[in-house]
Amino acid sequence: MSYVDPDPTMEAEMTPSTPAPTKWIAGRWRYSLVAAILAGTVAMVSWSVVGPWRLTAGAETETPIPPGSPVTASSTEGSHWSPSAAPGTPDPGTPKPGTPGPSSSHGDHGPGPGDYVLADPPVTGVVPSRANPPRKAHREFQANCAVSHRKSDDPIVFPNQAGASHNHTFMGNTTTDAASTTESLLAGGTLCRVPGDRSGYWMPTVFDGDTAVLPVGPQVIYYKSGVRDYTSVRPFPVGLRFLVGSPTTTAAQFAASPAYQKGWECGDSYDNVDFPATCPAGTQLNIRMQAPSCWDGRHLDTPDHVSHMVYPVDGVCPDSHPVAVPMIEFKMAFPVSGDMSQVELASGRGFSFHYDFYNAWETPVLAALVTHCINAGRQCDARGYSQFDPAAGAALDETYQLPGSRTALNRAGWTAGSSLSGDAAGPARMLDGDPGTRWTSGAPMTRGMAIMVDMAAVRPVSQIALRSTGADHPRAYEVYLSTDGVSWTGPVASGPGVSELTVASFDQRSARYIRVAQTGSSTSWWSISEFVVYD
Repeated sequence: MSYVDPDPTMEAEMTPSTPAPTKWIAGRWRYSLVAAILAGTVAMVSWSVVGPWRLTAGAETETPIPPGSPVTASSTEGSHWSPSAAPGTPDPGTPKPGTPGPSSSHGDHGPGPGDYVLADPPVTGVVPSRANPPRKAHREFQANCAVSHRKSDDPIVFPNQAGASHNHTFMGNTTTDAASTTESLLAGGTLCRVPGDRSGYWMPTVFDGDTAVLPVGPQVIYYKSGVRDYTSVRPFPVGLRFLVGSPTTTAAQFAASPAYQKGWECGDSYDNVDFPATCPAGTQLNIRMQAPSCWDGRHLDTPDHVSHMVYPVDGVCPDSHPVAVPMIEFKMAFPVSGDMSQVELASGRGFSFHYDFYNAWETPVLAALVTHCINAGRQCDARGYSQFDPAAGAALDETYQLPGSRTALNRAGWTAGSSLSGDAAGPARMLDGDPGTRWTSGAPMTRGMAIMVDMAAVRPVSQIALRSTGADHPRAYEVYLSTDGVSWTGPVASGPGVSELTVASFDQRSARYIRVAQTGSSTSWWSISEFVVYD
């Protein structure tokens, strides 16, 4: 079973931008450098249980690699990645983690002085906390982000080199590509549930044969405490970016990595280093993987894209990387089951799984969630609400924004209509303040359905929020504005709808009329229980 996106408006983005052969890796040497650094990192990190090497049935037997040994790529490579020349080994001039070294020349893609991105200002004077606050079972919140597109780009490893990477599945920010910068991400749209999270999250695309298998709906990306003293965790600095794992990792290295969390899972099968041979029909292929959470406080990026971040040792950050930041944990679900013999990653075998993170959170929003959830030892959802501590409330409001950050306009005197004939009374239910009532299309979603709201007077607007029920959210949408109901500006915002709350933000403009066009298709009806506009 392979996922086929039901929304034709996303077809161009969800379809590989190049023919199949060019989905392969164009520059594996650089990923090999990352793997070399990771091997040294694994040697320095302690964790509770390593156990026997965890290999799936049918995989070749591997001898555990002694700590610090050179990293080599797997000898068996998938059809979606090209067999490169001899796998890279650590470059003699490669700096140790956290220690800038002299520039080296590796052709056009090689690391150089320009690859060091300095934090401005740096975080200095931090001493790793060895405190033991009261034990809390969970210190976390979720970032629920959906897939936006696929590209053979990687703005961290191959900046400004479109098509240079293996194929990636991008989540969160809708604009992420080879040319992405901190500024462009902050200005982009997002498919994360929290509008203030415009971060880029990406991973190698999963293929079943030649068919891309894409996660459906918002995926779970945990933000946790990776250190014992969860009160010491602070937000990521804007622009921080790093890799977790490496496509050149061997099965043994993947299993021994502190990033490893039960490997690939489906049905009752778990702890698989490579893809299981089969998965029960109707199940999903799942994986969890944890990121390092100790930052050196000086660099937003380093030439190997990993040296500025390391894992805690026995729950404490090392002196070289004293700043405790959230530990990201990917929890991905891929809709594929049955015979898994044709399933592979764009980067190769299952143990080549890795992911990238480029932080573009609005700082106050991230800080509120870190303080309310991680520092307070709560288990929170994407709003920062803990069902185990309801009296504490949530960090964010019902539109997943900071309370008071925007003002909802008074809807007294507003009217609404729809493009559907014989639907005169229904649209008013979007404006009645009762979430128990709703307007509904009364028919499956098709491109061209639209609703229009007359705000009775021209006023400044910068955001709308549509609340639906269940699967009745728009599959895709475009927002248009007008001062007279005749001449329209837009679309001022557009994108796919992925959950019961659709929030569209745009530069503040003056408007009296707002039109939302439904541009996707679904067998579900389109419904809106509340239509809210913000200044």
